[in-house]
This record gives sequence, structure tokens and C-alpha cells, in this order.
Amino acid sequence: MSRGHWITLALLGVYALSALYIAARLVVALPFFFVLLPLSTLAFFGFAFLHAGLTLGWPRAWTFLGVTWAVTTVLEGVGVSTGWVYGPYAYTERLGPKLLGLVPVYIPLAWFMMGYTAYTLVAPLATALGLRAGWKADVWTAATGALAMAAWDLTMDPIMVSGNHWVWQVQGAYFGIPIHNYAGWLFTAFTFYLLYQRLVRRVRAARPQAPVHWWPSLPLVAYVIAGTVNFATLAVRGIPGPIVAGFFGMAPFVLVGLALWGRKVT
Repeated sequence: MSRGHWITLALLGVYALSALYIAARLVVALPFFFVLLPLSTLAFFGFAFLHAGLTLGWPRAWTFLGVTWAVTTVLEGVGVSTGWVYGPYAYTERLGPKLLGLVPVYIPLAWFMMGYTAYTLVAPLATALGLRAGWKADVWTAATGALAMAAWDLTMDPIMVSGNHWVWQVQGAYFGIPIHNYAGWLFTAFTFYLLYQRLVRRVRAARPQAPVHWWPSLPLVAYVIAGTVNFATLAVRGIPGPIVAGFFGMAPFVLVGLALWGRKVT
């Protein structure tokens, strides 16, 4: 493998270890390091971006990042200001500096890293189902990708709310979180996926660099790690409901990812 591939793999390892350490601190009296949350986020982001560049080609990776960053920054800003997109909520100071005083810098990064991870699970599905390239395939990919993203947030949002990273100003039906939030997640993810799908046709494709047969499966591994760490965190905090919802929400996409990767290997 090239140096870029090794760095990508190392960043996935850093993300996994830092995320597991954060979860373990809820059970064992381990030292607290302020850099853990930013380290975990930046490692995951770095993994996703490098994997995208080495797999889709750098022009497409930058397009994916640019579209995701623009759409999520705008919609999150509108959401915080008006409550229209996700429901009435506000970010606390726990996530650090905010863009224009509204959205923490980490939030668009998180949208990209999970957005790319979820995208790789479902992107080959349209071809596997025999859908020809065009609007129908693009809408299908955007819709399934949005569902894979929202399934992950079934566990992430309860964790971040219980950790006081953001606060809902109304009591919602999903463990205190408004259902409106998940409609907003679906809308946001569907929007940037569809925009990317339409724009990427104008961007030069690169020959994928997969030095080993398991390289395309790494985003699936990251998706599973993200879900597993969330399950463990919720279990320790005594919030079992989102574990059940998250498991049944994410499991179908993990199975789809495994099946599609298995087809490529065989």
C-alpha cells in the first residue's frame, strides 16, 4: 500500500481508539484529556477525506466535501436561528468555536465524515438493482444514504443531548428529541447527496486505488465502530431505548454494505 493508504488506515485506528477511550471513561476512572473529542472527530474526518480521495479521486472528494460543508453549514445555521429545519435547539459551548456564532466548527466535519461513510454503503446499490445512471438512480442513492445517516443519529443525538452538547427547547417524542429533528436530518442528507450526485457527473473520475481487497470495506468498518461506540455509551448512561432503535436502524445498512462488498470480492 502507498503512504496515503497507510495514513488513512492509521487515522481509522486513532478514531477507534479515541472513541473507545471516551466510552470507557464512563465506566473506569481514566484520566480526562481535553483533546479526546477533537482528536476523535478530526481523525474520523481525516480518514473519510483521505479514503474518498484515494477511492473516488481528489476532484470528487473535494466536491463531496464542498457540497456537504455548504449545505450543512447553511441548514444548521438556519436551524439554530429559526428552528425550521430540525426543531428549536441551541448548541452549548461544549463543542468549541462556532461559525458565525451559530454552528460549531466540528458539525460540518461530522456531517461529511458520516455522510461519506454512509454513502459508500449504499452508492453501489443502484447499479446492483439495475438502475441506469440518471435522475432515478441519483434520487434512490440520495434517499437510501439519507436513511443510513438518520439511522446513525438515532443513537448519536440522545448521547449528545445527555452530554449537554446541544439543548432542545421542546420535549420531543423520541427520548426527549423532536421527530422534527429526524425529518431535518433526512432532508439535509438527501439534499447534499443529490447535489453531489448531479455535480459529480461533471467532475473527472479517477481510477480507484484499492491496493488490497478489503480497502473498499473500511467505511463500513467505520460505520460499525461509530454505532458500536454509541451503543456502549448509551448502555453505560442507562439509556437503552435508543440502542434498540439504533441497532434496527443501522443493521440493514451494515448488511447491505457487507452484501455489496461481498459481490465485489467474489
